[in-house]
Amino acid sequence: MDFKTITKQDFDAYLNTPFTVHINDATEVTLTLVKTEEKTNYPVYSFTLIFKGPVEPTFEGDTYKFDHSEMGSGNIFIKPYRRKTKSVLYDVQFTRMLDDDDDDY
Repeated sequence: MDFKTITKQDFDAYLNTPFTVHINDATEVTLTLVKTEEKTNYPVYSFTLIFKGPVEPTFEGDTYKFDHSEMGSGNIFIKPYRRKTKSVLYDVQFTRMLDDDDDDY
């Protein structure tokens, strides 16, 4: 995953597919990407990913290694934001400047 250029559309193709999150050396959790949402406000490009996972094991907000069979792997900061009866929803935020050559920011 190239985080300098990755977009919401890159993830759209993988909605409702599993991602493996490596919590530690002994624990992996499978999360399903259930929603993507763009929140761009020029000059800031931003999008959110919502993942759904099991009630156990849950994990705290931190940076974890993600693996996907087609997207590859990368380290992503993720945090839980809603616990439901049968699942936990997790939130990932990507934000970057659209014009990295501009020194005004």
